[in-house]
Amino acid sequence: MLKFTILLVRKPTLTHEEFVAHHKLAHSKLFMSVPAVAETVRRYVQQHRSDVNLPDMPMTRYDGITELWFDDLAGLARCFPIRNISSASVPMRPRSSICTLALSSF
Repeated sequence: MLKFTILLVRKPTLTHEEFVAHHKLAHSKLFMSVPAVAETVRRYVQQHRSDVNLPDMPMTRYDGITELWFDDLAGLARCFPIRNISSASVPMRPRSSICTLALSSF
């Protein structure tokens, strides 16, 4: 089992609330409608930044996190045909300016 974590930073032209609304409502439906995604993603989790201030903890620079779970690397590769996916930074359009990718195996 692989967990693919994507850290998202919104475009500066969007408010955090606009980014979250798009990510939750439009992006998730569009993403899951892609046949390769529907066939290979076993779990899809979205998390969004909270403006809670914790003592001695810096605020996150990310607006959202997406976790995608796959059975294996072949499934991941079907969804994201990026050569070096374990250390990629990919420009995202239209709502995110960058995403940082991390890969964990279980």
